[in-house]
Amino acid sequence: MPHKKDLDSFRGEMGETIVIYELLKRGWNVFRNMGGRGYDLRAVSEDNMITRQIEIKTTDPKLKTGATKNQLTVVLSAAERDNASHCIFYVHGYNAFFIIPNDKFPPGGSITVHVSKANPDLLSEGTMFEPFKNKWNGLK
Repeated sequence: MPHKKDLDSFRGEMGETIVIYELLKRGWNVFRNMGGRGYDLRAVSEDNMITRQIEIKTTDPKLKTGATKNQLTVVLSAAERDNASHCIFYVHGYNAFFIIPNDKFPPGGSITVHVSKANPDLLSEGTMFEPFKNKWNGLK
């Protein structure tokens, strides 16, 4: 049986790959940050006029249990808050991406979205992050 840490690592790599694919579809050139701190990807627009440092966070609602099973939270480190221009929070299974600019990061770095198991379209409805759901144009 795989360890939880191995599954978390695999989920993170899967989320990064999915985000890379989505960025490539939208005309960005994408590079992994190999060994650097504070962000996972550097995305450069095709015309090289815009560069973004992106931190990717991935979560899977199906793994949640207990009292907080309808609440998905990721925490950005101080280095991520200082160095990333955007966080893309990918919610696996809902095909939902929250593209959040640095100036909207909460001071403590905690990003929470709410899940409605009955209606996935209500993911994070009415929360401060709802306006960023699937808003890829927020990178421009």
